[in-house]
Parts: sequence; C-alpha cells; structure tokens
Amino acid sequence: MFRRLAGRVFGSSEQEDVNTLKNMGFSERDARNALQQTGGNLEQAANILLSRGLGGPQNTPAHEFNRQQVEDDELQRALQASMMTSSPPPQPATQPKRKPKTAAASNAGKAALRRANAPAASGKSGRSTSPLSSHPNVKVPDKLSNKSKEEQILRTADRLKSSPQALDTLYKTLKTLQSNPNHPKFRRIDQTTAGYQKSLANAPGAEDLLLAMNYRKSGPKVLSLEIADPATLYLGISALEQTKLTPEYRNAKALLQFHKDVQQMFHSADNSAEEAIARSEHMSKLPTEPTMGGAWIFVNFEGLSEQDANFKLKRKFDGDDTLEDILHWIAGNGTGILTKLQNGEWELVDGNRHPPACLDVVNLASRTLQYIGCWPSGKLIIRPKSVMLSQEQQLQRQQSSDARGLGAAPMLD
Repeated sequence: MFRRLAGRVFGSSEQEDVNTLKNMGFSERDARNALQQTGGNLEQAANILLSRGLGGPQNTPAHEFNRQQVEDDELQRALQASMMTSSPPPQPATQPKRKPKTAAASNAGKAALRRANAPAASGKSGRSTSPLSSHPNVKVPDKLSNKSKEEQILRTADRLKSSPQALDTLYKTLKTLQSNPNHPKFRRIDQTTAGYQKSLANAPGAEDLLLAMNYRKSGPKVLSLEIADPATLYLGISALEQTKLTPEYRNAKALLQFHKDVQQMFHSADNSAEEAIARSEHMSKLPTEPTMGGAWIFVNFEGLSEQDANFKLKRKFDGDDTLEDILHWIAGNGTGILTKLQNGEWELVDGNRHPPACLDVVNLASRTLQYIGCWPSGKLIIRPKSVMLSQEQQLQRQQSSDARGLGAAPMLD
C-alpha cells in the first residue's frame, strides 16, 4: 500500500499505472484509454473502468477485489490527510462561476443535440428550407423574366401607377425613341445621374420596364439599347397610356401637384405685397389665443407633414370658437389655400375620425369647434380632392360625416 502511496505523491510512470489497473482485472488497452481520458489520473481512470463494467470484479476474485478496495480507501484517506497538513497550493486565477444548469437548459441542449444528429442518423442532408416541402400544393409563380415580352411590359407598367413622375419620364423616353430611334440621349441611360435618381431610382418597376424594352446592362450603372424595336416601343407606350387612366395614377398625380401648390402658396407673400396685406386681414379676425386651457388644433398637409415642419400649423382655440376662425387662421398662412378649400378643389378632413371625414367648410363655417368634433383637440388635414372614389370609400364618407362632436348627437325639439 505504501509503495502505491509513494507512487501517487512523488509521481509514477504510466506503465506502473497501467500495471496497477491490469492487476485490478482490466485489459492493458482499456487501462491506457482510461488513463489518456483522465490525463493520467489513476483513481479517475479506475472509476471510469468500473462504471463501464470493463474487467474488474468480473475477472478478479471477490476477496482479492475487496482487499484492493480497502487498500484504495486507506490510500485515499492518507492522501487527503497529507494535503491538509501541507501548505495550501497556489490559487488559480479568478474565473467566473458557472451558473448551475437548469432542467430546462439541459432539456433544450439534449433536444438540440438530437436535432443535430437526426439528419446524420436518417441519412438525410437536413431539413429543406423550401416552402414546397411543407406545402406541396402551393404553386410558385414563374419569374417575370420567364414570362412573355408582352406580359413583362404590362406588369411593369402597372407597377408604376403610384409613381407618376417615373411613369411620365419613361413615357417621354419611349415616345422620343419612337419618333427618333437613333436618339443618342435615350439609347444610353446613366443610372448615377441626378435626373435618374430623382425620377426613376426609387420607383418600383421602372428598371424592370426598361429591361423589358430590350435595354441591357452595359456597365455597373449603365443601361444601353442596341436596337429600338418598333413593335416593342408601341406596346410599351400603349401600356403606359393605359396606366395613366387608373385612379391610382390620377390621384398620385394630383397629390404631386398639390405639394407644389402648397409650397408656392406658403412663400407667395415673399414676392407679393397684396398677399401679405390679405394675410394680415385674415389674422386680425382671429380670436385671442387662450393662455390657459383651450384646445390644440393641428393642421397638416397630406404628404408634407412628415417631410417639412414648416408646413405644420399649430394653435390653441376655445371650444366656442368656430370653424370660420380656423379658416381665417389657415388663410393667414396662404390665402390661396382658403380659395382652394372653398371652391372644392381641396378638402379639409377631420383626422380624429376613422376613417377620416371631410368637413363642409361652407355649411359648417359658423359651427363651434365643439359642435364639429374638434374638442378637446383637433387634427385637421388638407388634401386634394380625390379624383375617383370606389363605392366603398363613398359609403364610408357618408357614414362617418357626423361621427363626432355635438353634431353627432340627436337634436331635441
């Protein structure tokens, strides 16, 4: 026993450890494997071999095995006593404590291991990421490039209906090529120019339409047309003309013109003394802004409120102030705005309602803000009158015309 104790303390050769394990009944191969796994720790190697049921008691007489076990226990106690009396070993560098693994984490790790091993066990390469694997009845549409030339042009032209500036630019390009197929300006399109970036770069379907019209990429940002086919040009021009008749294009076109008009009206007083005087007259008719209480009234212009803070109006009014006071306030920022509202070209919309409802600026001018529903706050939107409305939109307007304020309450006799 003391010989083995000396071997533990002062170090023993690998062959001696192997022989020790062999004497316990294990094979030399198993002994060497166990020692390699435990870094040469004889005790841990023996525990591994015993737990695996390799050799040991099966090949060793019971009394011999018990005697060795007793000696090993005494050896272990002697080692522990020797370590306690000796100086403490140097402490290792501080390491973060590992959190105990919870049952959920353990189960998650086992499940991940099973999923990782499942493809190898089943002989498959892994789960397919294609939707067709889980939805075999779904039919994936063909790519646009695989469709006929006519369908490519019709589809890309339809995608431009909400981008009037891009559609108009492409229409002008194709019309010029139709009258002059060798026009050098439109046979080569540089996509880095300011004009292309402003009109076509962000328009969905613009580049796809050019490719459908036989333009080809001749550089990183260059599209070139080798041959201007008359039939293809005619088809492209006809498709764009049909798109111009859609309500989406006409409303988007009106909104684009609306933005230009609003900007011009806001700055009209800078170059016109008459406009400045007219604005002052409207402002003089406004009631005094309440210092305490009151209702905040916000006026935004559709499509401009998020782009430029200069087109946002904000002021306090009392509940018994009227819609006419609001209109004077709006005219104080541009008399042309009030003119457009009164003649019906533009609409004043109550944004607090859902869906937003138009306010009749003529018949409701004398009504109080509380009556029309702009109390205790009001969010008004000015927008161009829609060119075409669906039946559903017209019905919504009729149903929501008296949805808020005292005007929604039944009148008593």
